[in-house]
Amino acid sequence: MGKFYSLLTSVGIYEQNLSLPSYEMDLKLMENALIEGLRLSKDTIRTLGSSGVVKMRSFVRALMEFSSMIEEEDGFILYFSGHGCNGDLCFSDGMINIQSIIDFVEKLKSKNKIIIISTHIIQDMDHLAKSLIFFKNGQLLDFKSPQELILSLKQFFYETIVSKKDLQKYIETYHVSSIVPINDDYKIKFFSHFYYKKCTMSYDFKRIRIYL
Repeated sequence: MGKFYSLLTSVGIYEQNLSLPSYEMDLKLMENALIEGLRLSKDTIRTLGSSGVVKMRSFVRALMEFSSMIEEEDGFILYFSGHGCNGDLCFSDGMINIQSIIDFVEKLKSKNKIIIISTHIIQDMDHLAKSLIFFKNGQLLDFKSPQELILSLKQFFYETIVSKKDLQKYIETYHVSSIVPINDDYKIKFFSHFYYKKCTMSYDFKRIRIYL
């Protein structure tokens, strides 16, 4: 029986100051889940992002190193936590197309391959996945197709344009699913429900529209 290798990546610090404060917790929780839950050996797990910074070259180099050591009887888990935008995964110094990463993992020798993406790219899931499974605190919450998910959440998604000054406040207050630079501002898509009641910021709701 072969080994199960894992590459865990969590990006928290970006050039454009779009920080994600949960990067360290994401990394530790995932590593603990593999060791305690799946009983994987710690020496087969490699982590990127303990400092919050993960550069594209470091990620690609790690993938290449795994590809050279993995055999057919081995397994491989790729985990990514961080920002996503228009079909790309965001790293500290740039972006890599998600499909290119998936294509690379699919070509690995191992029969068993798992890709876990924890990021704000719901709009891309309709062509990247046939089904979505939702967990919370180790419990299965739901199992949906991407189309079913979009329909069920349609009323909670919004889009607006914010300044660089307000961007981090939106990230901290809402579940931001997409960030696209527009000149000196940012067009964002975000999930909102009862969070409005907790928000102390002043929003221009005339500029906000549902985008699904």
